[in-house]
Amino acid sequence: MRMRLHQLLGLRVVDNNGRRVGRVADLTARSPGSDTVHVTGLLIGARAFLQRIGHDKWNLHPMHIAWQDIAGIDPKGVRLAISKEQIGRD
Repeated sequence: MRMRLHQLLGLRVVDNNGRRVGRVADLTARSPGSDTVHVTGLLIGARAFLQRIGHDKWNLHPMHIAWQDIAGIDPKGVRLAISKEQIGRD
């Protein structure tokens, strides 16, 4: 799946039971080559947003959703394959 960052940011995230988790604030990625980037996960919620804009002096630990835990993404939002309780923090 090819998406641009601006298409992901702000999307609502719901768990496998349809419960609201938060909104996409940032992502995690790795670069296996000089011209390729693979998204490895999404960072969710206010803590991730604060970290993205440089307010990480508080040692924040945002919610991290591993890419394999995502069931689907569409323009309405992100659906997880896991429950809210299974989500980890970075």
